[in-house]
Amino acid sequence: FSSYSKADWTQTNGIFGGTANKMYSYENKIFVGTPSSGIYLSYDNGYSFVLRNNGLPELDITDFTSEGNAIYAGTRTSGVFKSTNEGLNWFAVNSGLTNLRISSLAVNGTKIFAANDSGIFRSTNSGFGWTSVNNNTSGYGFSSITSSLNTIFITGTYTGIFRSTDDGDNWDHVLESSTGIFKTIVSSDSNIFACGLLTGIRRSTDLGLTWTSLNFITSIVYSLGVNGSTVFAG
Repeated sequence: FSSYSKADWTQTNGIFGGTANKMYSYENKIFVGTPSSGIYLSYDNGYSFVLRNNGLPELDITDFTSEGNAIYAGTRTSGVFKSTNEGLNWFAVNSGLTNLRISSLAVNGTKIFAANDSGIFRSTNSGFGWTSVNNNTSGYGFSSITSSLNTIFITGTYTGIFRSTDDGDNWDHVLESSTGIFKTIVSSDSNIFACGLLTGIRRSTDLGLTWTSLNFITSIVYSLGVNGSTVFAG
């Protein structure tokens, strides 16, 4: 996790002139969420894309997750949408959500988690009902969720990073932010990575019990991705 590398890039045949908010791989398909054009889907590893917006009242897509044969899409102001046919059709699953500004989605087992301006919400019935699970958190402004080894992590506020080992019933404050605000958190098994504005990149190798700062070229990092033992930062 400590080396730097460069790679060659090839432009794909898709979403020209658009911006990718989020990319998500699901069963050898790639979903791309954009801020104004909705959802693009690639069946051929990104060589070409097709639009998949049927049923979406809003085209500003913020995140994706999946559970079973369903994929879920978060939107900027219209809540969570679900598809069980690879994005051909989408329908809203917002019952119980008191705030429809979705910033992040994650799945732990069969439970789905959504972050928004009002905190963290959990669904135990495939998105058809949501309940607030903000015990021991600041309760607002979370921007990123990840889950690994039955442990859930959230961040996005000036109060730092929180962890839950009981599917969100309770949260432990595992890292404070004294210099900036954490915006993104990702995981690979027991390795958890977080980044943000003036925070640099932090890593935990023990599911959030302890954290170290990684040597990186800037303290402002907006996004992270993990593929095996390789971490991508942007």
